[in-house]
Amino acid sequence: MVVLYVLLVGLLNVCLGFAVALYLGRRNRDLVRENFLSALPGVADDIETADGEPSAPADAEAPAPADEETVKPDPEQPAPVSEATSASDVRAVETVDEVLGGVRDFRARLDEAEWTAGGSPARLAPPDRQTWLGSLLEATEDYAKHRNALESDFQAALKEADADLERDPLWSAWMRQAEQIRGISEGAEQLAAEPEEEQGWEEMGERTSELLATTNDLNDLLEHASKILRALPGSSAPQAGGSDEPGGVEAILEQWAEARPDPDAFPCIALLDVDRVEQVNQRYGRGVTDHVLDAIWKLVQGGKRHGATARKVDPQRFALLFSNPDARRAANIVERLRQTIAKMHFVHGEHETRVSVSCGLSAPTPGEEMEDLIARAQAALDEAKRYGRDRTFLHRGDFPAPVVPPTLSIEDTRVSV
Repeated sequence: MVVLYVLLVGLLNVCLGFAVALYLGRRNRDLVRENFLSALPGVADDIETADGEPSAPADAEAPAPADEETVKPDPEQPAPVSEATSASDVRAVETVDEVLGGVRDFRARLDEAEWTAGGSPARLAPPDRQTWLGSLLEATEDYAKHRNALESDFQAALKEADADLERDPLWSAWMRQAEQIRGISEGAEQLAAEPEEEQGWEEMGERTSELLATTNDLNDLLEHASKILRALPGSSAPQAGGSDEPGGVEAILEQWAEARPDPDAFPCIALLDVDRVEQVNQRYGRGVTDHVLDAIWKLVQGGKRHGATARKVDPQRFALLFSNPDARRAANIVERLRQTIAKMHFVHGEHETRVSVSCGLSAPTPGEEMEDLIARAQAALDEAKRYGRDRTFLHRGDFPAPVVPPTLSIEDTRVSV
């Protein structure tokens, strides 16, 4: 009897074991199949039914019939020129101009930081170093937010714009600037850990100078892109044809080249940049800053009386082209403008502010191109900024040199803004 009971219990255990094993085996097979197939993209879509048609879930909706208007064009075929293309170009202009506005503001703040540091923050007293670093970090953080908010739209605008843009250099400068901003942040962390390390402050000054140089490059590339986009046929964006509208130095040279009597003649070109615009803007607001810049622009336009063509390069930078290639004469005219602006008192209510301009002048040399003339004027302006602002540098072909200020009798003037 005991033996029979033991056999019966053993038989039940065997049957139960087989049942459990069969259940676990099927469950494990289903799990493996589900996980494995789900890990392979597109596998479920490629599984066919017995009649050769792709399988679909029972609750899936039937695909909508193809509509001719919604069919996507063949990516291998060029897109036809249409109103949509023009609209895309207009959106690209707006995006590029918005990015350019942020770059200009950031450039002004970096320029102010470099001027405050005098080339190296290591020369500042320890408390001034921290103040300088705080201003630099605030500027980079504000601009980083501006970049992040526009980066996807900017990338799409460069991709979609139907124009002959230099996309690679532009995007390269954009990404290089991002990397340098990260370098500023990393350098600040190192200085926070070792504030007495002189080498760290020297490196931070070098990083700031490199970031400013890249920002200047990006500004020039964006101005060029904006000009190309605005010139597209069918674009409803404002054209930069009027002398009061910023249009870039290249536009001025093109207009001057068409009007010059001698095809081989080259002008002297001067760039005038208003110093420390960001300080006026932060203290009094954008409205007062715009009135100050407008007053200076009206004064610069007076250069027409001396046979010069005046034009805005951007809201705070102006250009003068002199039909007479005499560099000495052009330098005297530019110096009179600079000293006159230095004597102007801009009055806003009970407050009063003064600004200065830095000037870069280039004289033509045999065998050069227009682009060389522009580049030398920019190099002269950079040197004027580097050596303390409110001065004029002249580039005759070898290197920029300071212009000895002529002694002029100029009275102070008050301008309501």
